Amino acid sequence: MARRALYTVLMGKYEQLNPLPDIAQGGIDAYCFSDDPDLRSDTWTIVHVEPEFALDSVRSQRLIKILGHPILNTYGETLFIDGTVRLKVHPNEILDAWLANADLALPEHSFRATVDEEFAEVIADKLDSRERVTEQLGHYRKLYGKTLTRRPLWTAMMARRKTATVDEFSRVWAEHILRYSRRDQLSVAVAAEISGVALARIPLDNHVSDLHQWPIRNGLKKKVRTTDMPDYFEKFEYSQLEVSHYRDQLEQTWRSLSWRLTKPLRIGRRR
Repeated sequence: MARRALYTVLMGKYEQLNPLPDIAQGGIDAYCFSDDPDLRSDTWTIVHVEPEFALDSVRSQRLIKILGHPILNTYGETLFIDGTVRLKVHPNEILDAWLANADLALPEHSFRATVDEEFAEVIADKLDSRERVTEQLGHYRKLYGKTLTRRPLWTAMMARRKTATVDEFSRVWAEHILRYSRRDQLSVAVAAEISGVALARIPLDNHVSDLHQWPIRNGLKKKVRTTDMPDYFEKFEYSQLEVSHYRDQLEQTWRSLSWRLTKPLRIGRRR
């Protein structure tokens, strides 16, 4: 059997590390990659890493999640779990089942019907720049329209076998994270389509199943990780409202009796 590893990634001190449950320990190497030099754990092997982007902890986290870490190169199969996922079974049970007939396996989103709907939620909740997400959606509609109509994938858990095709999938996915939105659930299905990877879609209630529970939050700094970038669409819409308001006021002034009566005075002053 291939060497196996379980891993998670915490960046930016966004949340604290949940201990690995007893049922998930032993028989597999468990790593937590983090930029927190003070992070300690009795159940995870902590690997301290420097963020790829000092002021972008989200994309720094995504790159290790998607591309892995050199330590993981010696493992034939890996299971990623988000820091807020708690396993109810040993990771080997998940890897055995999910990779039985595929090299890559992700759960389906249990409360979004389409990838298009996931885009709408990201925009509505301001989880990333609306300009960037809107551009990405426009490109995907032109190039990968059918993928947008499928149920999105839930990326808080991911099982992979190390193959050339899976590596290509990871490369494409990471490039889309850097080019478009940092919300990886928007691009994961497109990356799978482009790479042609053998993907197993796992039907799974995202909140609770026989395998896991989510979200288990420990020391979360804020409930939703919203973007701190200005929403220029919103600023433009507000500016348009202001322009419309002042145009109405100006037209009312031009139609007023006082404006018409004082017209000769204005002409004389200009002369």
